[in-house]
Amino acid sequence: MLRMSYERETIQRIQSEVDRHDKHQQLYGGEVAIIGVPSDTIEPRIVLCSGVGPHLTVSSYGIILSEDLGIEDFATHLHNLLQGRVDSNVKFHQVSCQIDHYLYITYIILQIKTYSACRLSYPCQVTGDLQREIFHATSTWQNSGPRYDSVIVQGQRRSSLFFAEVHALFSISVDSKTFGVAIIKPFTRKPRNTLTNYIELEGPKEGYFDFCFIDSIIRTVHILPPTPHNHRFVVQDLTDGDIYLRLIHLK
Repeated sequence: MLRMSYERETIQRIQSEVDRHDKHQQLYGGEVAIIGVPSDTIEPRIVLCSGVGPHLTVSSYGIILSEDLGIEDFATHLHNLLQGRVDSNVKFHQVSCQIDHYLYITYIILQIKTYSACRLSYPCQVTGDLQREIFHATSTWQNSGPRYDSVIVQGQRRSSLFFAEVHALFSISVDSKTFGVAIIKPFTRKPRNTLTNYIELEGPKEGYFDFCFIDSIIRTVHILPPTPHNHRFVVQDLTDGDIYLRLIHLK
């Protein structure tokens, strides 16, 4: 009953947002003029921010991840992720061989830059307007401990999505192309609770991490931790109209 009441309120808010948007369109029209910005300027959907430290190599960042998160063989994870987006001949490891009694070393330096936050934008499912959010992934949030925000991630199929906790953010430059990558802990989605009708999740597996391109992250999401009465995580899908419409199809 409580869920039904909150759901009615969310639907009413959606209707109010649609009405306000339609009224605004009727009063001011659909076209706008942006002054002081070149006409061909487009706001990027993803902006990594709060850069941390200098540029790193793959091997040096791999050592950091091994110590901080327990992730082993970082180069292999990265290679698997980048397959299909970069030249398959790119090697992440330094290769050496001896030629004419001289040590000849060939290598490709991949520049990695780490970040503690990311600003993303997405079209609102209610009005179509651009919404902006910032999520964080840091072990030292305002001197009060770690902060690893949760997000909704686009799955391999267009209709699929999953929930994850972001534990690291970095960019990597390969062949003059720069890719944004997130290291995440995916949740396992369970059916909606038959009593509350909320989406429930099993917590991320201990020590298991996955890699995804940041451009596959759709938006942030608030997930409640387990309680003494419920051992599962609970997705808050009534916080705004956009997230309600995005997740309403999940059973």
